Formats: sequence, C-alpha cells, structure tokens
Amino acid sequence: MKSTGFGFLTGLGVGVVLGLLYAPQSGKKTQELIVKRTRSGLDKVSAAGKRIRTQSGNFTEKASERISDAVEAGREGYREQKARA
Repeated sequence: MKSTGFGFLTGLGVGVVLGLLYAPQSGKKTQELIVKRTRSGLDKVSAAGKRIRTQSGNFTEKASERISDAVEAGREGYREQKARA
C-alpha cells in the first residue's frame, strides 16, 4: 500500500510539473508556479505525516492500555483462583 501511494504521488507530481512546463506562460512565471505548487505539496505531505503520526501514537497508547488492563485482569483472576485453592 505504501509503494502504491508513493507511486501515485510521484506520478501526480511529475504530471503537474510537465503540465506546467507546457503551459502557455513565460518561463519565469512557470518557475514561480512550480516552486509555489511544490512547496504547497510538501506542506500537505508534511501535514498528512504529522496527522498519521498522531493517529498511530493514539492507537499505540490505547492498545497499550488495553493490554495492561488485560494483564491486570489475568493477574487478578490468578490471585482469586490461588486464594480459593
């Protein structure tokens, strides 16, 4: 899945650059447009990366809490059974 997304973004970027290079504008305006769009794209990728990092951290934290709860429940059950014996 990662390589598919990366390939898509790479293809999209190449397509945008080629489209801009063949656009009916002056070279200077085209260069400025490429720089502007590249920065915008990098900002979007960076924001998406931060969002994914936050979500994965939240998921990891919740999973860790659930595992801790399950381990504690197991220990409690063991103690109860041991006390009955």
